[in-house]
Amino acid sequence: MNKFNMKQSTLAGNKSALFSVTMSRILIAAAFVFSNGEIHAAPSLFQPLSPTIYISKFSCGFQGRLSLNSPTALEPGRYQTSFAMFNPNRNPLGNVSVFASISGQPAVPVKSLSLAAFGSGLVNCADIFSAFGVNGTPNAVVGFIYVRRSQPDLDVQTTYSRSVPGGASIDVERVEPRKMDFSRQIILRENL
Repeated sequence: MNKFNMKQSTLAGNKSALFSVTMSRILIAAAFVFSNGEIHAAPSLFQPLSPTIYISKFSCGFQGRLSLNSPTALEPGRYQTSFAMFNPNRNPLGNVSVFASISGQPAVPVKSLSLAAFGSGLVNCADIFSAFGVNGTPNAVVGFIYVRRSQPDLDVQTTYSRSVPGGASIDVERVEPRKMDFSRQIILRENL
């Protein structure tokens, strides 16, 4: 092999190595950009999961006169809450699951809905009572109702009403989506 062929093969090897290093750096930079600036040791195990939760309080049922035997934070009256969801997207949303929880009880599934494009769904006190196995209108119950989604893709409002003889009140509140980060819990479980 003469000097010219030797220089040419060495130069070709250097170009190939340079190209390989450059491509590796580009791929690393692209992975960094698409991971939102977070570096993950093992992407399949440690990717942050950030589902969205829409959560609201509910008050349902009848609250009689206040007494020492039945203390409550509610004034006497009949309470109703409705949890309305609207899909503002062009595509339908399947499996929108709603859950409820009351103090001292585990959360229970209340209703599972499919929302058409620009469609809506509603969960009310009758649905909540049914989920807890209660018939009729019981004494007032206070708890939380929520929907978990993988992204903030719903418009949710809660309507509260209270009626008493001679009057009624109503309040409508927008439920803002909240991000939940479960990546720490996954990492801790993997370390056990």
